[in-house]
Amino acid sequence: MTQFVQPICLWDDDENPSAGDNGTVVGFGFNEKNEVSEVLQEATLTMVDGLECLELDRHSYGPVLTSKMFCAGGRPGVSACKGDSGGGMFFTKNNTWYILGIVAFIPVRYDASCDSTKYTVFTKVSKYHQWILGAMTRSNFKDLEPCEDNFVASKTMCNVANKYDHSFLLVGHTYGIRRVPMNGGNVVEIINGSDIVKLDHDCSNGRVYWINYPNNEFWSSNYDGTDMKRLNEVGIYANDVAVDWISRRLYWSDIQKDAVFVANLDNPDLRSVLMSNLKGPTSITVDPYREKLYWIEGPWSSYEIVSSNLDGTERQILTRWPDIRFPKSIKVSRITGELCYTELGRIDCIDTKGKKTRTVGSDLLYPHTLAVTDDSFYLLK
Repeated sequence: MTQFVQPICLWDDDENPSAGDNGTVVGFGFNEKNEVSEVLQEATLTMVDGLECLELDRHSYGPVLTSKMFCAGGRPGVSACKGDSGGGMFFTKNNTWYILGIVAFIPVRYDASCDSTKYTVFTKVSKYHQWILGAMTRSNFKDLEPCEDNFVASKTMCNVANKYDHSFLLVGHTYGIRRVPMNGGNVVEIINGSDIVKLDHDCSNGRVYWINYPNNEFWSSNYDGTDMKRLNEVGIYANDVAVDWISRRLYWSDIQKDAVFVANLDNPDLRSVLMSNLKGPTSITVDPYREKLYWIEGPWSSYEIVSSNLDGTERQILTRWPDIRFPKSIKVSRITGELCYTELGRIDCIDTKGKKTRTVGSDLLYPHTLAVTDDSFYLLK
């Protein structure tokens, strides 16, 4: 939070504003000169009945207007415009600001400029109240009932990550993959005869994915080792693998080609180079919830931990040498959103937004591969 970034309240009852009520919109969108405003603009808009909105321009509103939206307009020449999308429409109640809608779209003229004589369409925040609260309190996900199949009914919430048994660690080693129960039970060798370089899992389908050395092949199997499949031909020199089980993508770093690749998790033959001209990318991980990708790159004495969107855009350096000396493994904390990594003798976690770092474990002997659960850190030394 800063003086420019502050929280906003959500409506907590059914007494939402209706047609005739005035709200406030703000933004840096296009102004009356059809240029991006350099000054934050503010306008008062009045909510209108959905039928009135539709009657004004059936061609523009008819195909897109739903019960999860509402319309609002102001005096002539006043509306939201390009660049304002995603901004809110705010109302005051008992001297407190609340958000009711998010700018969705406004009809345009023949020259693609905003038609300020038409109503602005907003998405009703109240229709996504439950989802927002769930996204804000990820720690409560573990208390949700596991999803029973791949289809979730409307207006329900379940924990797809807990659909399959998950009270164990999957540990790759020189001769295969072991399934290690967290309760101290018997260790089970689920994969034999493979030199496992790196692995990750798809908790929504109960599968594990790994890189097989020295053939540098991708393989996959169920959590119990059954239904083992090879995903790619020999020749990909991958260093680490990351599974986005929500967007159904498989990412891997290739230190030989200085690149990060991406493939369709359900059809790995559909693959492409996501990012190239990197500096020796090694460990890689993905945050499916926040739609972020993280990786380590750089030679000795110039390591960097870098982040990007899942499409490779908006790259930024989170931390670099000398603040990090020898990072080996990175993982995301699902609960806090922090990126945690092994360092020389310790485990650090960095806030990916504020970039503040904290140490969660120190005086460790050669920390190597890291795993992070909701409440614990696991380490191979």
